[in-house]
Amino acid sequence: MKTIEIGKSCLPSEFVSNELINAIKIKITYGGGMGGSVQDLYCTNVEDISDTMKRLKLLNGKSMLVNTKYIVYITTGMVLKLKTDITEHINRKLKNKSKNEKIIKTEYIKIYDEEKYEIVDKFQSRFDIKNRIIKCDNIF
Repeated sequence: MKTIEIGKSCLPSEFVSNELINAIKIKITYGGGMGGSVQDLYCTNVEDISDTMKRLKLLNGKSMLVNTKYIVYITTGMVLKLKTDITEHINRKLKNKSKNEKIIKTEYIKIYDEEKYEIVDKFQSRFDIKNRIIKCDNIF
């Protein structure tokens, strides 16, 4: 079984929490034939609204309605939800002396079948795991 290491995305920072989520991956198409646009949506829940509509609860907590005719396929997989306190990094970068508000960065990272993960307390370029990072903030 392969083990992947997941480190900090910036320094200085501190891990706050990590959680393994059983996610649902839905590939949807926006049309356009052979060169058409597709997008992967990662959900925690899929609810049938009618024969032609599904309500998706995305990893970032937002809901989205999708017409079933645009769904290419649905599959399941594991996703690691990793929260990191990057307050000190941002304060140092911006030379901000205000320490009142914590800045928590949430990342979602795919964990493939037959893999284990290990959280390591060192810097790791996100380029190393770029094909595993799930972008949730560009949905809306």
